[in-house]
Amino acid sequence: MYNLDFLDPFRNIRSEKVSTGMVRYFQYLLELVKAEKNPIILKELLKLGETLKNPFPYQDTELIQNDYKDFFSEDDCLNADLNTYWMIILSSHNYIIRGKSDEIYKKNLIKWLKLSFFDQFDQYKFLKTNIDKYPIFYKDYLNYEKTRMYILYYLFLERKLLN
Repeated sequence: MYNLDFLDPFRNIRSEKVSTGMVRYFQYLLELVKAEKNPIILKELLKLGETLKNPFPYQDTELIQNDYKDFFSEDDCLNADLNTYWMIILSSHNYIIRGKSDEIYKKNLIKWLKLSFFDQFDQYKFLKTNIDKYPIFYKDYLNYEKTRMYILYYLFLERKLLN
């Protein structure tokens, strides 16, 4: 933890005016808070990170492909598309947790993060209305979407604080 004693105006009352010391003290505290970069969001991202460790929902995706086989084209591969999308969210999550959010911009992942799965992969929009019929898939989907939203929020605040 940080030792703020050297800035405490009440400890240094004889060496400087209290008002001067208080201004310096609060400016230092403000810098500490800024350096911490959104602790509430990071806490939520850490909690969500635990939910992203679930195995891929192959049983539900197989059911989806069987239930909606008429909606899938020969080129569609739900597992591959979903895996790609979720891995982008997971890697972005890991970059933020490790303090390397710049990598998200360097690797141009932000364009993926701005779109939901159904916006990115338009061919699966038919699934949107019945997604809750597949509980494991739905739970995982919601966890990844929450994580994606927190990532976007974090990146927005980070850029706002830098400006």
